[in-house]
Amino acid sequence: MNTNFVNANDNNLYRMGVNNNLMGMNTQFSNMNSNMNSNMNSNMNSNMNSNMNSNNSLSEQTLQKYDIIPNAGLESKYINKSHKLVVSLTHEDASNPIILNKIFKDVVSVKLLHAIIIIAAPDDSSVAADASIDSIPTYITLSIKELNNIYSTSIPSGNSLLTSFSTIEYDSTYNREQNGTDEKVNIYKTKFLKSQDIKYFDPPLNSLGQLNISLFENNTTNIISGGSRALAGAGGTASFTAYSSTLWVGNETNFPLTGVYDNILHSSINNKSTVLNDATNAFFAYEFNNLQTVSKYRMWSRAEGNTGYGNQNPKNWELRAAVDKATYDDADSSTYTVLDTQTNAVFSSWSGSNLTASDNLSLGNEYNITNVNSYKYYVLHISSNNGSTITTLAEWALYSNPYTCKLDFIVETKEKQRVY
Repeated sequence: MNTNFVNANDNNLYRMGVNNNLMGMNTQFSNMNSNMNSNMNSNMNSNMNSNMNSNNSLSEQTLQKYDIIPNAGLESKYINKSHKLVVSLTHEDASNPIILNKIFKDVVSVKLLHAIIIIAAPDDSSVAADASIDSIPTYITLSIKELNNIYSTSIPSGNSLLTSFSTIEYDSTYNREQNGTDEKVNIYKTKFLKSQDIKYFDPPLNSLGQLNISLFENNTTNIISGGSRALAGAGGTASFTAYSSTLWVGNETNFPLTGVYDNILHSSINNKSTVLNDATNAFFAYEFNNLQTVSKYRMWSRAEGNTGYGNQNPKNWELRAAVDKATYDDADSSTYTVLDTQTNAVFSSWSGSNLTASDNLSLGNEYNITNVNSYKYYVLHISSNNGSTITTLAEWALYSNPYTCKLDFIVETKEKQRVY
């Protein structure tokens, strides 16, 4: 065995200083130490001595002589750094800005890497009555105030395509399972490799902390705000059967059930508003032919609501949903889901003669709900009114605006980084 190399168990291996048994690195540094001492005492110039005394550093010549790589130190320069940003929203986020978890500073560009939008499609039965209802939009315009060529707080309309960030094209229609039954939805997709959707900022955008998003069907209808599709009442297009508790006995002709969904706001109780014979536990209900996802509802009181007949208005109620009418049991809460609860409701007074409900949306009370599931049977269960022995309602409308939108962005920021 070559004794010029130290044994792994030799205690001298861990001893401070030079190990005389080693011929490798330590021998080199032993020579280096000896030579350096000699050089420092006799051969180094005054500049080297000065550096050694003040900076405790070696000259470049010495480092080269002993094949030592100097530390170049850290340098700072600006680079473009990429960040992944994922945004998801539904109809529950209507008209509200999406607040980001992180504020991006000095944004150089924003790239839409991938997008998908899922929108509930009209049911098949309504298509037969009106074929135009099933006209599938060929694209969705994605408008983002912070990323568009828009320099105001207004939501783009009409020319939304010109100022939009991207267009998301129709991909397919398929049936997905909801509550054990299929529901038809339309799918819209895009990806960067196809559409090259990117927004550059020169100079860089100072701060990006939120996104105001609007989605337009074929550049026209904003499906986030104002684009809800009426299902029943106020111009509803879906097929359904209406039910209610007992109508005002003996007055069914003047106050029929159709008054609550015929899209007409009557000027008085005698013009066929719907009147129920109940002060408590009254109800109206719609059973749709197909599953529907309800995102909001509106209620209109009779025209004289606060001028002598306000005591007939609903005051406290629940909006309930069940798989179907056969499943629903009023006395068994396990058979239905409560979607919304209202207490001490107040209706605004209005006057008019046979107004069209769908053209007078502001006259009704509007309630948005956070429902993402689909049902056939919806019940407006009124537990009390304002003191009358009968309960009156001019119109009750259900709306569908369910969609899911997922956007994947790459955000590039100009950041100062320390690099070797």
